[in-house]
Amino acid sequence: MKIRTCAVAGMFYPRDPHHLEQLLEKFFRDKDRGTDVFGVVSPHAGYPYSGEVSATAFSAFDPEFSGTFVLIGPSHRGYRTSVSLLPWETPLGIVDNDQEFGSALDLDCDEVSHQDTENSLEVQVPFIKYRFPRARIVPILMGDQEYPSAVRLSEVILDAVRETGRSDLRFVASSDFSHYVPAEKAHRDDHYA
Repeated sequence: MKIRTCAVAGMFYPRDPHHLEQLLEKFFRDKDRGTDVFGVVSPHAGYPYSGEVSATAFSAFDPEFSGTFVLIGPSHRGYRTSVSLLPWETPLGIVDNDQEFGSALDLDCDEVSHQDTENSLEVQVPFIKYRFPRARIVPILMGDQEYPSAVRLSEVILDAVRETGRSDLRFVASSDFSHYVPAEKAHRDDHYA
């Protein structure tokens, strides 16, 4: 079986399963929020910098959720917008891909762009495997991240939801919001977002 292998384990998060599980356990401690939102924004920096924030985001979902997470993240390598239809490896085990929903999206499938040391989606997947072990994923890598492209992608996703009649979907937008800006500007921009 072909799978999308870990490309940034050992750089952005621990490769060792025991160490990763301990870290995720620490991040999720005292974060049960008793809500079930449809979508969150989660950062994609290394876990020492972003793990607490990501755990807070994922804690907004019902911990019993076992449907599909649609992951949307920026391409750091300039690839075009595409979907991955492979299961994804994590140090904690494989996360299955919801190929039925992924195939319903009017998007190209490009496994190479998803593999090429791309961290924006990969860093989300261990959180899902740890917190929602029965959930599946549909990873979408965004090439052009301008507003018209985001609107087009939302329309593609909405069309697939209508076509499939799915209601067991949750959404994770992967974003760091900013890089290398003064703290005051980052706080202002984060508040605006």
